[in-house]
Amino acid sequence: MHKNNLFRLLERLDRKEMTRFREFVQSPYFNKHEKVIALVQHLSDIYPNFHSKQCDRKHLFKIVFGQKKHDQAQLAIIFTYTKNLLRTFLAQEQLQANELEQQTALLIQMRTKTYFKGYEKALKSSENWLEAYPHKDAQFQYASYRIAKETDQYYEQLRQYKSDDSLQRKQNHLDYFYLSEKLRDACEILVRESTLQVAYSSRLLDVLVAEVTQNWTYYQGIPSIAVYYQIYQMLRQRSVESYLRTLEVVAQNVQFFSRKEQQAAYLYLQNFCAAKINEGQSEFVKYVFDLTRVQLQKGLLFEQDYLSEWHYKNIVTSGLRVGEQDWVAQFIADYKAHLHPDQRENAYNFNLAALHYYNKRYDQALKLLIYLDISDVRYAITAKSMLLYTYYELEETEALLTLSDTFRQYLKRQKEVSQDYRNGIDSLVRYTKKLALLRSKQAYESTDKWQTAFEKLSQAVAADDKIVNKKWLLEKLGELNSR
Repeated sequence: MHKNNLFRLLERLDRKEMTRFREFVQSPYFNKHEKVIALVQHLSDIYPNFHSKQCDRKHLFKIVFGQKKHDQAQLAIIFTYTKNLLRTFLAQEQLQANELEQQTALLIQMRTKTYFKGYEKALKSSENWLEAYPHKDAQFQYASYRIAKETDQYYEQLRQYKSDDSLQRKQNHLDYFYLSEKLRDACEILVRESTLQVAYSSRLLDVLVAEVTQNWTYYQGIPSIAVYYQIYQMLRQRSVESYLRTLEVVAQNVQFFSRKEQQAAYLYLQNFCAAKINEGQSEFVKYVFDLTRVQLQKGLLFEQDYLSEWHYKNIVTSGLRVGEQDWVAQFIADYKAHLHPDQRENAYNFNLAALHYYNKRYDQALKLLIYLDISDVRYAITAKSMLLYTYYELEETEALLTLSDTFRQYLKRQKEVSQDYRNGIDSLVRYTKKLALLRSKQAYESTDKWQTAFEKLSQAVAADDKIVNKKWLLEKLGELNSR
């Protein structure tokens, strides 16, 4: 019985929501069915334990109908009523949380009932609410459009057009909302096409991008358009100049966005930098480090009072790459307590291992890496890569060869990871294995034969632009040649 859809949905309510649902069912405006009230009262009393015998059909039938002998069909009818009321309750909860919908619904009711004095007061209240709206994002444009649309309908109903600009405002805000949403979706389309191997079609996108490009002086003053237009151009052009322009526009406008959308804008910038680093453009490491510190200062890297393990790792990685080992060591220690308890030890040990590795304390790094328990594929790939580097630095050739074989098999199974990234990591592993084998032969192979093999490997690495962390391979090749 606990697998019933009613129970599955009720399990997703928190305690306060369950209480409100019980009160909702008890309201005669929404429900007059006494047996539904009895059922919901019982379910509220035992919440969230819907797997007990108290949810057995016989027991529920006795609670609802006061009889021991149960009729499954009768009970099913009560369940259907209750599920319908629960759906209505959830919709009502959403409406209650959405002040725009409330403002608009009130205006419509006042207008359709031709209570124009009340309408004018409600309209003034809506305009004040809009003026106090905390952001200037796409939702602000949508809210402005909705209220302008309703105002235009009001004046049309009164047949008053001369002094009203609501139609023009409606058109403006509809354009701004549409452009903002299309450009934001366009950014996400580019990202998903590159990582998930899917294709999208947007017939009007080129026209919209051209509109903003040709009228940039006008549109740059609208934050939700300016930011996503620049992010889109950055993702298309993929140049340092486009990144710097986007960074400037985001910095100028991000305060007009909600916290969630601020996080999204910075994530686009950060992921762009990460991709450039993987392509070998090391100047982007400093950009990543600066970005993460800005987000840390703004509190954008915390979710439900915890610092994400991914942000923790990205800050450590970028800080180490720009030579900020002392700052990173302090950061690892200071922010360990801000990690979620379920992730804390793994994340702390992984990043401490990274610090040891960059400080050439390879034995200490190895002790931490081999005992990590990592189930997330992205984390696992990074940890295995670092373990590969560590084995190479310690000249543990046999361990490296074993790891390289199992690592490549692991990569083949990770179908949810983009093919390009898997190929880039696979190339790193393959070339590292060849590099380790070449180093092991240096002491006994003839100089000419060894040098020929070295040159062949060096040329292959230099020609492959898809290798993840190609810079590390080139450094190790340079070190090997100078031995």
